[in-house]
Amino acid sequence: MNTGIEAHDKRIFDYLLPFLSAREILLAKSPEFWGTYHLGLSDKRKVCQKKRFCSFLGSGISYENATFNRPFDHTLLVSGPTTSDIKGLNRYKKIFAPLALSSFYGLGNHWFISVELVSNLLVFRSIENTGWSRESSPLTEGGFELDDMQLRLGLNGRIGKVIIGIHSKGCQSSEN
Repeated sequence: MNTGIEAHDKRIFDYLLPFLSAREILLAKSPEFWGTYHLGLSDKRKVCQKKRFCSFLGSGISYENATFNRPFDHTLLVSGPTTSDIKGLNRYKKIFAPLALSSFYGLGNHWFISVELVSNLLVFRSIENTGWSRESSPLTEGGFELDDMQLRLGLNGRIGKVIIGIHSKGCQSSEN
């Protein structure tokens, strides 16, 4: 099981604002630093064990909710006739099927450093602006595509057969 929080990704892609003040106004709508939340559940099986080193392979399901106010090109998800107006969003929810390879190296009896490579396959997404009237419905899309790959580094402790740790994303490659 994992849970996490990360800083907002405040880059504004493919959205040209003619005046710097307009960009500042848009960014001021989400002044908080943190706001992307993660929750996941996975099952892993040991695939290699040699002295202080062991590796696990697994999969599961995870959920992400980003709460940053930003522009969104809705024509990427809407088929048929659409307007060219840029829409806004403040809730971008994703459900993933992660595939992970985790490796642990023992520093002693109860401490480990870890490296984990995770490929997140996007299964479902919902994009909405909760500030609009309740009559507007979220844009949703199901599918099965590679969303990103992450390299996570961590420090872990073992209590019995349970490993608890803190990890950071070392690098990330994102498709969307």
